[in-house]
Amino acid sequence: MKWCDGSPARIVAPDPHYFALQKLWRGRQSKRNPLKRAKDIKQGEALLEAVAEAMPHFPLEGDFAANLPEALAPLFADWRALQALDFALCSARRRPGRWSGRAPRPDASSSAARSRAGQGPKRPCTRARAGGI
Repeated sequence: MKWCDGSPARIVAPDPHYFALQKLWRGRQSKRNPLKRAKDIKQGEALLEAVAEAMPHFPLEGDFAANLPEALAPLFADWRALQALDFALCSARRRPGRWSGRAPRPDASSSAARSRAGQGPKRPCTRARAGGI
């Protein structure tokens, strides 16, 4: 058997829907280490957002939502409610007339304004930008 024959490796991975909900479920377990609980909740939310945004082949509607186990259904409903709230808040911030579409003008104390005035930055940059240092 060749290891470098160019064929794809078989990877067995959990369904991202259920893995994300399992992370949210673990984050709500009172017996779990509090540091891990917070991490699990963040990871679960991030994975559900990634599935919703970038994985259309894993739909979050229809059969998936209807067939969730009793322990996971409320977690998914809570996440959906937070998504709807975030969307509503973002939409309210983008109402016509509230944003002109222009970047804010720098004030006189900003480094861009100082460099235009020939004053340079407040303190010299000590990190070399070239070479990724």
